[in-house]
Amino acid sequence: MADPIQHRAAAELAAGYKLSHRVAELGAMAVFAVLISVFLSRVVRAGFERPVHAVLGLMIGYLLADFVSGLVHWFCDTWGSPEWFVVGPVFIRTFREHHVDPLSITRHDFVETNGANCMSVLVALVPAMWFQVDPSVSWRVVFAAVLAGFILCIPCTSQAHKWAHMEPHLVPTIPRLMQRAGLLLSRQHHDQHHVAPFVKNYCITTGLCDHLLERVGFFPTLERWITRITGALPREDDIGARAATALMADSDRDEPNATHSLAQLPPSR
Repeated sequence: MADPIQHRAAAELAAGYKLSHRVAELGAMAVFAVLISVFLSRVVRAGFERPVHAVLGLMIGYLLADFVSGLVHWFCDTWGSPEWFVVGPVFIRTFREHHVDPLSITRHDFVETNGANCMSVLVALVPAMWFQVDPSVSWRVVFAAVLAGFILCIPCTSQAHKWAHMEPHLVPTIPRLMQRAGLLLSRQHHDQHHVAPFVKNYCITTGLCDHLLERVGFFPTLERWITRITGALPREDDIGARAATALMADSDRDEPNATHSLAQLPPSR
């Protein structure tokens, strides 16, 4: 059957990465490097006094980063368009380009890969600088460590995503071992997202949260509620109205992975 998915052209989406974006990313990366160094020094000092609390907080932050990476990935895949003010060209455009050309991320340099995430995490890092990390108060140590784990992992999300698209022998040794241990997004896990129409395995830091989110139907439920409230059609801008309508019909029938009407679609890579 004819492929009903109608993506924008890869070249058009790639051209949306402007010099102004790169300058903003470089600035954000510089600010991030300074602020995270200061904040981490405070957390490390508190961690020496309360190591159990610090480790617990870091683990929570690590998982929280994976969940948030999935939430942002789902949103950018599902709603809005690259023309949206700021959010569109900086975030949505990148994910839409990635569906058309999944290997484009492997050709991005360090700044293009990680700059936008450094910019976005400043929303959490800047307020964190005013948080008092008091080692005498256990919840403050835990909370500071959660922030530290989250703020450290979010900028690594796109790098982990990039490694998941690279040939294994090109991935550095430590990340490759972490992929095998399930501590970092693996190629095998993420490849399942790149089967049209791209409606599963959104988490791209470790992928650990995907199993629970899939089991409870977290994202399809969110989509149904948003459509009922706003009338917007999920993924219409990304894959076209015809494919988006078919997926919504499948979702309303509770089809597994909402892909029944598009079952004959080929994978995207």
